[in-house]
Order: sequence, then structure tokens, then C-alpha cells
Amino acid sequence: MGFRNRLKLVRDESAPIERRVIALCNALTFCHAGYHQGKELIKAKFNIDIGQTISSQQLLDAANYLESEWHVKGRKSHN
Repeated sequence: MGFRNRLKLVRDESAPIERRVIALCNALTFCHAGYHQGKELIKAKFNIDIGQTISSQQLLDAANYLESEWHVKGRKSHN
């Protein structure tokens, strides 16, 4: 499952929130900044800390932001 498929799961409002949060964490691994920096970006931009209570709208906003940044900056190089 690639980055964009993980974001689809984050956006899937019929999926349980827990599953969507896990998909967000998995997507961060493949985002333009990598997992740890991606977590910091999400925290700074949306005041979301992984592990806290999160709303469906916050998940949608985070997924949209990550996808837009991915289009601009590309995928993180794992070399």
C-alpha cells in the first residue's frame, strides 16, 4: 500500500478513527519529510499530536495537507 492509498484510508469516514490514525502514521513514513518531521509538521500546522483525541475533520485536513506537500516536494528519498 503506497502513500496515496494510505491517505485514502485516512479520508475514509466509514473507517474507525483508530484505523484512520494508524493510516496517517503509516502515510507519514512516506511523506515528503519522513515520519518524525512529518509528525512535527502536523503538530505545528494543525495542533495535532499523534496519540491525542482527533476528529474526523482534523484527519481530513492532515491528509489533504500531506498530499498537497507531497505533490510540491515529492516523496522522501530513503537512500
